[in-house]
Amino acid sequence: MFFVVVTPLILAIILDWPFVGTGFNHLFAMAANARVRLLLSFVMAVQTAALIDLLQKGRRRAALIGIAIVAGALLALLQTTRFPSAWMHDNTVLSMLPSVAVLALAACAAVLARARPAVLMLLLAAIVVEIWSADRAWNPVVPQEAMYPQTPLIRRLEALRKATPPNEPFRIVGVAGMLFPNTGTPFGLHDIRVHDPMGNGRYLGVLRVLTGYDSEAYFAHWTNTTTPLLDFLNVKYVVADPRADLGDAARYRLLYDGKDGRIFQNADVLPRFFTVRNVLLEFRRDAFVRRLMHEHDWGHTAIVDALPVVSDRMRQDLLAPRPPTAPDARLSITGASDTAFRMHIHAPRYTLIASSQPYWPGWRIRRDGAAVDPLSVNGAFLGFTVPPGDWDVEVDYFPLSFYIPLAVSLTTIVGLIAFSIRSRRRRRAAPARSG
Repeated sequence: MFFVVVTPLILAIILDWPFVGTGFNHLFAMAANARVRLLLSFVMAVQTAALIDLLQKGRRRAALIGIAIVAGALLALLQTTRFPSAWMHDNTVLSMLPSVAVLALAACAAVLARARPAVLMLLLAAIVVEIWSADRAWNPVVPQEAMYPQTPLIRRLEALRKATPPNEPFRIVGVAGMLFPNTGTPFGLHDIRVHDPMGNGRYLGVLRVLTGYDSEAYFAHWTNTTTPLLDFLNVKYVVADPRADLGDAARYRLLYDGKDGRIFQNADVLPRFFTVRNVLLEFRRDAFVRRLMHEHDWGHTAIVDALPVVSDRMRQDLLAPRPPTAPDARLSITGASDTAFRMHIHAPRYTLIASSQPYWPGWRIRRDGAAVDPLSVNGAFLGFTVPPGDWDVEVDYFPLSFYIPLAVSLTTIVGLIAFSIRSRRRRRAAPARSG
């Protein structure tokens, strides 16, 4: 009943009927594109399956009523729709022939009881043809090399990535429409832009406040190449339009100049994890945002809104000013992948480690095997503290929000299989006991 009720509502949105269609567009500020049409195909497929189920159960009257309703709806749409020309009317009628064939076969299956299995097989084939004819042009299947061609610029970026050790920074940003949206993903190129409704809200907020990034735009463009935040975000390469000039020749060195774009190398890029000399603690939200907006020395300064301390020495080491001649901590990344990092840290005092990895539940930090609580650094990024000494630190991503449902799903599947096997054994054993 739910699918029966929701079908005319979806149809009203697609056809932009008064009140329903206009109300939907006003509420969600989106057009009824192919996704809504795909939803209509889904609910109609569910009802088609229910119709076939009625036929198999012998409920011919209910099935015929459903067929009549669908046929009447198609006829009403054909009669009430205004076509710009007779050619478009005739073309629409021809495009409806697969649907008419499905309805005809469904009616035959309801009437012809003896030939029902054969007619149902024909009905299945007709449904496949109908769906194929309706949506084959929406998302056509094309070869990968046609969808994502390896242009000379892409090949140069791939060569640069292969030549870069895993523990060194390699992120990119495409200026304006270059490599967008998410074009770099199939090639394994990590773009700092986000074209995804599941993007990290804190990360998007930092980009919006510090760089003017319009995160609410469906095709958000990156335009700010002067911000030092690019150094903090490990952007080693900036991809721009042909003949583009980034202005700062000392910071950006031109590596590739072709008809498909330009590649600039950032000389000031920071590593993914690094030690910071200055720690600024700010509890007030407005003052915290102002500090972020006026910060430029990302390689030596980190701003936090919470800093758990266990001793006065830790508080002094992290927050008190120190002379310029004081020795700094050293960090070397010994191993790196997309979801795991290994590093060795030499700290002459309590030290804060900052990173450009967005802070997100699931990141784990272990120092010489002992768990360390992660900190939120610079508004949206992962950080942690280490005491004086030499330490081996491992950082990896292990989201319980994924693995717990995975365990529940696997347990459920195993339980269903075991229950099915047990039920079959009981049914087989029942005749033997009765005999």
